[in-house]
Amino acid sequence: MKKGWEVKTIAQIANHSLGKMLDKNNNKGTLKPYLRNLNVRWFGFDLNDVLKMKFEEHETDRYSAVRGDVLVCEGGYPGRAAIWESDEPIFFQKAIHRVRFHEPERAKWFVYYLYYCDVSGELKSYFSGSGIQHFTGQALSRFSIPLPPLEEQKQIVAILDEAFEGLDRARANVEANLEDSSRLLTSFVDTLLSQDRDKWKIGTVHEMVGAVRTGPFGSLLHKSDYVEGGQPLINPANIINGIIIPDARKSVSAEALDRLSSYLLIEGDIVIGRRGEMGRCAVVDNAQAGSVCGTGCFFIRPRENVVPAFVSCTPGMGMN
Repeated sequence: MKKGWEVKTIAQIANHSLGKMLDKNNNKGTLKPYLRNLNVRWFGFDLNDVLKMKFEEHETDRYSAVRGDVLVCEGGYPGRAAIWESDEPIFFQKAIHRVRFHEPERAKWFVYYLYYCDVSGELKSYFSGSGIQHFTGQALSRFSIPLPPLEEQKQIVAILDEAFEGLDRARANVEANLEDSSRLLTSFVDTLLSQDRDKWKIGTVHEMVGAVRTGPFGSLLHKSDYVEGGQPLINPANIINGIIIPDARKSVSAEALDRLSSYLLIEGDIVIGRRGEMGRCAVVDNAQAGSVCGTGCFFIRPRENVVPAFVSCTPGMGMN
């Protein structure tokens, strides 16, 4: 630990609370927009799909976030967080923690440190639940964070801000040219695979790659199993440009996981759309491990000597 730094828990440096629970028996007040964990992204918010529910006047302070508050996902993608930067307060629901620091300058440092712990895998040690995982209020209270002196923290955060702004610009450029890049990649792979074909082994997917399994059919997955903020369900619509993007609104309950255990995805599985957007394909990474293969997909579990990313790029495995 550097000189002048100290380690404290969130309980020591901030107040935190969960948002309002949807309750049909307590549906009073005025309709107000509110945030779900789906709306909370890393370092920002997706406000394209904001729902409304009723809040009473006396609930405003308890269930609304103001400028400078950090909103942290309790479920869905546990730990994902962003700072509310708007002067207009926003309500939030029960699957989100509001963290309000005694020293407001600590907010951005906290989000950066949470992100580091998520990427490194350390954050998982704070989660509860073997299937659907949660970052509970109790776990958040004991979450430990190293704190530099405020002036030193300010300098570090400025460096991180600049680095992430550069990444955002690069990401925007990549997305702007993604369609062309996809075509170039397909062309390159076609060219690569056409060379020395006489030396290649040819066989079925089952023979050359691994076991192929289809997602659960209707008798295994019922309407009552669907919840918001549960275990993500991966269907073709969640596969975009070769990347899996779960939708917290389309997930399944913990109770359903026992009978769906055969369809839980692990890191390295290759998920492919079999209906609708047929041919969409992506490799499951560590963040999506534990998601459920949906009815609209099948998945391949490659053998140890197979490189999943290579298989997903081969002709016939459309990364659309």
